[in-house]
Amino acid sequence: MLAVTVFSAKDISNCFTKCVTCALIWPVFTFLLVLSWICATLFLVFSLAGSDFCYRPDQIITAVLTQNKDKFDSVIFAFIIYYVSGCVVVPQAMDDLTKLITMVKTMLATANELAAKVASQGVDDLATGCGLDKAGAAALQKGAQVICEVSQALETLLGNFKGIVSCQNINPIYTSLVYDATCTEAVSGFTWLYGTCFALCICAMIMITFRAALYPVKRSERDRTGLNAPLLSSKNVY
Repeated sequence: MLAVTVFSAKDISNCFTKCVTCALIWPVFTFLLVLSWICATLFLVFSLAGSDFCYRPDQIITAVLTQNKDKFDSVIFAFIIYYVSGCVVVPQAMDDLTKLITMVKTMLATANELAAKVASQGVDDLATGCGLDKAGAAALQKGAQVICEVSQALETLLGNFKGIVSCQNINPIYTSLVYDATCTEAVSGFTWLYGTCFALCICAMIMITFRAALYPVKRSERDRTGLNAPLLSSKNVY
């Protein structure tokens, strides 16, 4: 648009400037103006929708999940509600999982204790007590050591898994995603984007309204004879 204004102010009018003005600059400018209006409308819709959603996000998400609970497994659905509700609605699966982990830990502790006793004995004692030769006793001792290592590793993994699926770890992630990222940053960002696009559209509409630069400037007869005269558009010269 500045280039078109320069062409008009400098009284430059030829086939090239007319082609650039009418076939390139004005169509592209008009297309970008329409695109800016569309983007501004979308950003306004997203901002308003985000504001409505953030009024009661937990209740809305719970209602949507409840309406579509047939698409989820019952255990998965119960855990999602558990995390969304802020650890209030404890599912039965969590109690079952806690009991299962406790039982497995007890079994691993017993196996680890027995394997540790076997591994702590010497090869000769194992051969005498179990009626094995030295090779068999050595293999038994190594197997007991492996059982000790595996049981300890499994016990650590079970403890970590229980901590991972606990609501105290998952709920902060949900809270950060919904309240901080969506309801604070996203809504604020869409509001600023809408304001920016709307301001661009207003400025563009003003430029289109004052479209004198679309026409080349021609000077009057008085200006050609040396007298001062205002610049006139080609549409005002008869």
